[in-house]
Amino acid sequence: MPYPHPPFAKAVAVKSLELAIRFWPQESRHWGQALLGEAHEISRPVDAIFWALGGVTVFLRSHLSHLLALLKLPPGRTATSLPMGTNGPRFPHNSRLVTAIILLAVGALLLLPSGREAASIVTSSWRDYDATPREARVVERLAAKAEKDHDARQLAFLASCVPDPDRAEILADRAVALDPSLFWIYTSRYRRPVDPIKNQWLARLRASDPDNAFVYMLSAESVVDHRMWSKFGSDGRPIVEPSQIPGFLEWSAYMQRALLAPRYDSYGKRQLELTRQGWQQSPEVPVSLVQYSLWSHRLAGGVWEYVRLQILDAKRAAAAGHAEQAEKSLLEIASAGQRLIDGSVTDVERFGALEVARSAQDALRELYASSARHADEQLAAAQLHLLEASKESLLRGWRQSRKASTERLRKKAVIVQVSAWSALGLAVLTFLSLILLEIRSIPWRRFPRIRWTACRLADFGPSAVLVLTGVFLFSFRPFALALDQYRSTVTTSAYAPDLVWQLWALDSVRSPFSYLEPSGSVFWVCVIIALSLIALAIVVRKVWRHVAPAHHA
Repeated sequence: MPYPHPPFAKAVAVKSLELAIRFWPQESRHWGQALLGEAHEISRPVDAIFWALGGVTVFLRSHLSHLLALLKLPPGRTATSLPMGTNGPRFPHNSRLVTAIILLAVGALLLLPSGREAASIVTSSWRDYDATPREARVVERLAAKAEKDHDARQLAFLASCVPDPDRAEILADRAVALDPSLFWIYTSRYRRPVDPIKNQWLARLRASDPDNAFVYMLSAESVVDHRMWSKFGSDGRPIVEPSQIPGFLEWSAYMQRALLAPRYDSYGKRQLELTRQGWQQSPEVPVSLVQYSLWSHRLAGGVWEYVRLQILDAKRAAAAGHAEQAEKSLLEIASAGQRLIDGSVTDVERFGALEVARSAQDALRELYASSARHADEQLAAAQLHLLEASKESLLRGWRQSRKASTERLRKKAVIVQVSAWSALGLAVLTFLSLILLEIRSIPWRRFPRIRWTACRLADFGPSAVLVLTGVFLFSFRPFALALDQYRSTVTTSAYAPDLVWQLWALDSVRSPFSYLEPSGSVFWVCVIIALSLIALAIVVRKVWRHVAPAHHA
């Protein structure tokens, strides 16, 4: 009894071999043709199928051998030797295998946890730490998990990281609903540094923390933008009359309550501690989003303007014969300034608080001198001297330590950014050169210089990229150390300011050319070096043109 479908089975076997021959390597294609010829002579379909399977196995082994042979050859070359009497194009010296190993080493360095973090932070600085859709989805996933677990503190942390400010406000409301002690997170910026806090949030703050001067300062700031009339003339009086501004009376009432409040707390320490704990719990939150939480600490404005107005009113009262009223007002300001100093977290807050207390003590000294109260005058002068010394010490420490550290960080950031940009640019050129060398249809005889450049890039580009990647990761170590110190500490973050300045330094020089300002000395040094190298290259080329023919002769 004949086989029911012999033609079809044999046809499948033959067609399979014919398809394999179309993609068979040239140097061993004759083996495939021999297998196909034998397949036509097989009569039994089952034998033809097994013969075709064997042929496909030989086809795969041929391709593997061909691939290994290609890996031993330089990019662009497909034959081990050129025909006799022919001058082929120039090829790189390094084989494809060596090039692949070097590039794989680069990829392995960047795939390590430290390499991924360094690449993520630096690339985030290139886009000014704006969140990508993928990063936003990570935070949204964590926020959904925190809501499911009723984790109020994690919700509060993620609220300051979410790129969408409307979504952040929703998370903040849910966090406070779960834990009312987190009411202070309403003072965060939520990526709206210019907009004032919502009135319902301010009412919640005043009800939850009525003894805190900070909540009344924020309330005053929401009524009147102090920048509208904060300019004062040379005589110390405001250029714009404050009483003519709508809302001035309400603003003054809030400011008066702020000066009389028994304490000052801007919630800066709580914000830093929340950020540290939240990041420890969810280390997958990108640094580009965590830095918004670090910078979400809000500072209230308008205090200095109100104090100056109060000092002017006290001087008018003293001139009108109401010395006791003026003294009472100035003592209130001096006491409020001391409370601001005690509760300040940042140097900016502390500097403003020192200026408030100093101005009040200076006005008291003048008042006591005009009233011939010499003992009180000396006491006020002593207090004034201490405040001025503290202010000068703060400024001197800022200039010496912070300015020096800022310049040092910027120099380190320049090395990081330059090495990152150089590695990325050279990697792109190297990959482009490798691709062009593999395209055999390009008429390279018409572009010998481009061929020579591509070969040099294929030879030295991968090694240079590996070296630049190593320089990039090594130069990033100080920034990685700041991250590790911030995340590993178990107390209120003492390393947060360092981390903030580290991130700022990377952002300030996110382009390697931003540091080369035409007004700076570094710019002109680089210009001089570049011109000198160009001149040296021209001279060497001229000399080589004269020396080379003589040497060959």
